[in-house]
Amino acid sequence: GQGQVVQETVVSIVEFPPGAAAPWHMHPGAQELLHVIEGSLIVEIEGKGSTLLKSGEAGIIPAELVHLARNDSASALGKALVVHSRAAKDKPLIVVVKK
Repeated sequence: GQGQVVQETVVSIVEFPPGAAAPWHMHPGAQELLHVIEGSLIVEIEGKGSTLLKSGEAGIIPAELVHLARNDSASALGKALVVHSRAAKDKPLIVVVKK
C-alpha cells in the first residue's frame, strides 16, 4: 500500500502497562516498524495471526493491514520504539477499526 514512497517518518516511544492493548487499527499509506525495547509485546494482524516480540526484537506491519499490539504480562511494562513511514502526509496516520 506504500509503493516504496516516503513523505514523512514519525517516530515515537509507546508504553504498554501490564494488560494494556492498542485498539484494532490501520495506517493508511504507512508501514509500521515496532521494536520492543522493554518487556514483550504481542502483535496481531487481522487474518494473519499473532507474533510475540521480546525485548530487542522487531516486527514490520505493512501499510493498510488491520492490527493491534498488546502486553499480556500481568506485571511487566512493555515499551516499544514505533516508526511509521508515511507515503502520503494528507492521509490520517491512524484509523481505529471497530471489531
